[in-house]
Amino acid sequence: MPRHRPQIRRVSRYSSLIPACIATLAIDPGYAQAWAELARNFFEETGYLSLRPIAQVFLLSREAAERALAIDPRRVEAHVDLGNLAYERGDLDEAARRYADAITADSLFTDAYANLGQVHIDRKAFREAIDVLEQAKAIAPGNAAVRFRLGI
Repeated sequence: MPRHRPQIRRVSRYSSLIPACIATLAIDPGYAQAWAELARNFFEETGYLSLRPIAQVFLLSREAAERALAIDPRRVEAHVDLGNLAYERGDLDEAARRYADAITADSLFTDAYANLGQVHIDRKAFREAIDVLEQAKAIAPGNAAVRFRLGI
């Protein structure tokens, strides 16, 4: 018996949700939330074993998020997903803009603040990062991502 077993990534639950989103959109292609969920599921799939190439998954996620925003520009999750995609590409300016758009769409969505704070940290703009993260902490004092980035 081997001493160490290799870790094998499992296919995520997101892979099984993608067909449900596609089926929903076949019934109602104007359903912004389904497009936003499809974008999130494609993006989340990149962290797991996927049968699709990662570049294709990112493209599908971006297209779904953009469709969601074309239907409902206030769909905050789609703004955050586009920010996450930009961040993964290393485009911090685009990521910051998308996270700011998410905050404009929903000023109580603390994940957008946490992600924008991380962009500022990566840019070494620490004062801006602290300001954004303190705003998020005021909204949701128990948010773990915000507290972690603030070092508390």
